[in-house]
Amino acid sequence: MDTSTFNYGVGAFVAFGGLMGFLKKKSLPSLVAGGGSGLVYALAAYRIQGEHPDGTYIALGISLLLSAVMAKRALNAKKFMPAGLVATAAAVALLVNGISLRNE
Repeated sequence: MDTSTFNYGVGAFVAFGGLMGFLKKKSLPSLVAGGGSGLVYALAAYRIQGEHPDGTYIALGISLLLSAVMAKRALNAKKFMPAGLVATAAAVALLVNGISLRNE
């Protein structure tokens, strides 16, 4: 699997999580943050697909931001779901995109 497909997948996962947070808890911040993060991942994937070097940097930036923010939320809540799951997915994305950048 190439990194553009991977980032499209992570973007869809994060956006879906934001939508579920909105539908279950009526959380507009979840919808906006999840949807926004998903769009940034999609933009990064699109840029990677077009062989633009900034795509990987965009993916790294959103992955770093999302993993840090959501890990802090998971630790403060003292429960894994849902913030811990998103933090884990973002950390994996950080690792995958970091390896991809190193191999360029």
